[in-house]
Amino acid sequence: MQSSGPIKDFAKYAQVSRQQFLRPLSPSELSDAAIFVYRRHFRAIASLTLLPSLFVSGVVLVFFQLLYPYLFPKSESASNIGFQVLQTTLLLFGGIGLSTVVALIGLSRICAYSHVLAEAAIRDEDPNQSEIESRAKPLFGTAFRLLIRSSIFSLGVAFVSLLPLLISGVFGALTASTNMFPAVAVVISLVILPIGMILALTRFSVALGTVSVGLAESKEPRAAIERSKYLFGAKSRPQPKANPAAGGILAGLGLYLILRLGYSSAMSDLTLSDMILSRMPTTLLRIIADTVLSLIPEFLFIFLVLPFTTIAGSLYYFQRRIVVEGMDISTLYEKLPANRR
Repeated sequence: MQSSGPIKDFAKYAQVSRQQFLRPLSPSELSDAAIFVYRRHFRAIASLTLLPSLFVSGVVLVFFQLLYPYLFPKSESASNIGFQVLQTTLLLFGGIGLSTVVALIGLSRICAYSHVLAEAAIRDEDPNQSEIESRAKPLFGTAFRLLIRSSIFSLGVAFVSLLPLLISGVFGALTASTNMFPAVAVVISLVILPIGMILALTRFSVALGTVSVGLAESKEPRAAIERSKYLFGAKSRPQPKANPAAGGILAGLGLYLILRLGYSSAMSDLTLSDMILSRMPTTLLRIIADTVLSLIPEFLFIFLVLPFTTIAGSLYYFQRRIVVEGMDISTLYEKLPANRR
């Protein structure tokens, strides 16, 4: 019977063998497959990723509440511009870097759980929550190292492009305000920074693939990046099509921005926040309630979007193995360690 589209094919996935994954899939079919796996195991995903998602959301909250207000200090004195540039750049380097490293502790758990579910879908398995947890536990450390390395690979270019800004801040803080070098360095930074951001985006797909490669093939971060370039880079043949993981992140970010703006407007215009906080009997409960209310948009993005993008990225990895190397899933299964079968 002819199907009218890929969604109908994967809606019957529970009755289809893993041979469904042994053919090249279109981007829409791959996205449908990721959605089905995500929906099929949502209860287990929600239970396993709840605490890591709260942890990462807390890190995001700390960054925006404690660090962000100091990123762009204001001063009426022109002689303090150098100090302002220096302070902002140091906070960008140190604050964002440290926040990212801490947040990746929680993200490594989310990635490990989601990757195990993608592997199970490829092998046509339906593991329960305890089995998912036992298979994912040995992957936590590897996932953390892979996320660190892939973040440096992708975002490091953008951070390096901030160096002229840092230099301008140092010289502006140490020299007289009449010195023209800090101003020249700022202009150079404004030219280089967009280039760095563009280069970071061009490495994004390879950085996402690095995590899937490292977890699936038990590779160290440096080797995983080189392997990811081979499978997902611009020189890979055949050329990679749309990456559903990257698409999921971009779509999720768009929805998050809409949610954040709408949520902030609703809490402000409707005074919902004040109404909720006024009902708290103690100061401690008010602080906790205020923290929870501040976390909701970020938490929903991390909790709902990131597991899906990891599942989609892992399925995309297996598809690239099939397309580029003609991989046989049964061969992969035989090579997996016993604790991950």
